[in-house]
Amino acid sequence: MTYADVCAQIDANTRAMLDLFLNAGIQPDIIIVENEADSGMLFQYLDANGNMALRDSSFSGPYTTVASGHYTCYPKFAGFFKAVILAAKDEITKKGFNQQYTRFSVHTTSNPFRDDTMFGLVFGSTDNVLNGTKPDRDQYYYDSNGVKGQLMTMIPDNIRNANLRDLVDIMGTSLYPSSPAGNTQADFDATFSQINSDMASWVSRINAYGKRTSGPFSGDYVKQFLIVEYATRTNSTFTVPVQQAHTTYFFNQLAQYPWALGAMWWEPTYAHNNWYGGDGSLYRAQAWDATLQDWPIFNPIQTLTTWGSFGDLHLEAESLSVGAQSSGVTVRVFADTNLYGNSGSILDGTAVGNYVTYTGINLPQAGTYDIKVRVKKFNTRGIFQFACAPSLNGAYANHGNPVDLYVAGTNGEYDLIDIGPTQFGTSGSKAFRFTVTGKNASSGGYTLAFDYLEITRVE
Repeated sequence: MTYADVCAQIDANTRAMLDLFLNAGIQPDIIIVENEADSGMLFQYLDANGNMALRDSSFSGPYTTVASGHYTCYPKFAGFFKAVILAAKDEITKKGFNQQYTRFSVHTTSNPFRDDTMFGLVFGSTDNVLNGTKPDRDQYYYDSNGVKGQLMTMIPDNIRNANLRDLVDIMGTSLYPSSPAGNTQADFDATFSQINSDMASWVSRINAYGKRTSGPFSGDYVKQFLIVEYATRTNSTFTVPVQQAHTTYFFNQLAQYPWALGAMWWEPTYAHNNWYGGDGSLYRAQAWDATLQDWPIFNPIQTLTTWGSFGDLHLEAESLSVGAQSSGVTVRVFADTNLYGNSGSILDGTAVGNYVTYTGINLPQAGTYDIKVRVKKFNTRGIFQFACAPSLNGAYANHGNPVDLYVAGTNGEYDLIDIGPTQFGTSGSKAFRFTVTGKNASSGGYTLAFDYLEITRVE
């Protein structure tokens, strides 16, 4: 197959796979293209002797019709990415969805030492020139000395003439840190030195692109970063407690960059393959048995608890601790099959000023969080004002506008209320208070009913 033939197959296969979601009414939020593409996007082919060979293990002639995806021939490399994204965007539109709701990430690297090279190719290699010093590098081949060659006519026109930097929203990489020598900050820093250096160098370039000013992701950075693959290994020095501390430190480092979306834990079956010489992690929780020459017990490691604590917080109202409430007013759990977990928490308020304070809401780190609360509206509901404090007896500050939970009828309605962004200067346990400030003239009471809290870190 020629390069153009492969692009056509990529187009057809992209549409077929995406249709499985779109036909079910599901529009992806993020589509990640490729897997560690710096290793080559057409890994194997059948050679003249009938054996499987690595097509992209070495550079092929840039002007041939060979369907190679080696990154050193950037127009061909970028062309495969563009073939996927252009097909996906077109198919999303044809199926009646809005393209703006889907972002695209390219998973470019397996080697952290190549991250900055790939970032420069995709998003631009200099701070002041967003498109780099070679803005036409998608269309023309530049050799290793930077000399401009011929127009890449073997690439279909619609693919060649699109610029990858205009199609990609999120740069994606892999990161498998080495085992730290110890459990000090300096030891941890040594395992992340390359990725930290890279991200620091990207700040001015990503800032130059700015933030979105409209659309569903308004306020987000135009260009973002995602670690598509991450995992640690378990061995005699990189024990589970050290992994937990290492993971926590890593996320705190990553959180310094508001355009970094986070990381996805990968290679979950390390325990049964030879990654890192067979000492990969996730299921390994015990020490190596030299006699058995095996890891005798496999359990999910507690690192994942640490890992998960940095994601969105989903807190069931009925499971929260009630730190305080108005005297003489009941706070109780009530059943409702339309609520998450079939139950919620209700404040049986009787007057303006009644309140309930939930405590033990643990934020993993300081920062700005978007707070949402799902409620059950009813004909006896009041109006509430949300406030929060660093502790139960701390100073409370109002956030968001008063919310009216009244609705006519006897069936009730369910709604996810966005309180809005709230800044917390410290991590740790917080107190959330809901105070009755009034009621609709048609309401028969001052009650408040909550299903769950959804807390998402935004910066």
